[in-house]
Amino acid sequence: MSKGLTKSLSRSGVVGSGYSRVSMKINTTVTVAAAGALAAFGTVVIGDLPKGLICINGATAKLTFTTADTDLTTTWNGDFSIGSAPNADVTLSLLEIDIIPSTSVGPATARVATARGTQPAIVYVDNADDSSELNLQLLVDAADFTDAGSAIVAVTGTVDFFYAVIGA
Repeated sequence: MSKGLTKSLSRSGVVGSGYSRVSMKINTTVTVAAAGALAAFGTVVIGDLPKGLICINGATAKLTFTTADTDLTTTWNGDFSIGSAPNADVTLSLLEIDIIPSTSVGPATARVATARGTQPAIVYVDNADDSSELNLQLLVDAADFTDAGSAIVAVTGTVDFFYAVIGA
């Protein structure tokens, strides 16, 4: 009989036996609202997280951002992240970036931009109360707005992550 990792992973209850890989197709819109002279921001829920203490061992997002809204310049720039909490201001930090950290978007070409974000580190999300969701955050540079309104940005692509629920 072999020894080591192969044998260990075959046992029930051993770390490695309860990992899941999730691949989500994203097809949604985000409304970014101008927030004074700083930037515009918006957030949208793209999925739910399982209940418990979640150990995320890695994540990637490959997204395309498209807008026909003339309130944005054709070469707009911004940033996106995916987090367990929604964004509430013109910065991305803490639980707003715990799944995919802040990642540059743009410059767009004809109002279309692509971005790829990754989370190579192990991240723990405490969802014991079952209230955490996957939130896609989008910031747009203030200089890229043609007025002080808002713009609708379509987001398509995939989000993949590898996780285990390690506690209730």
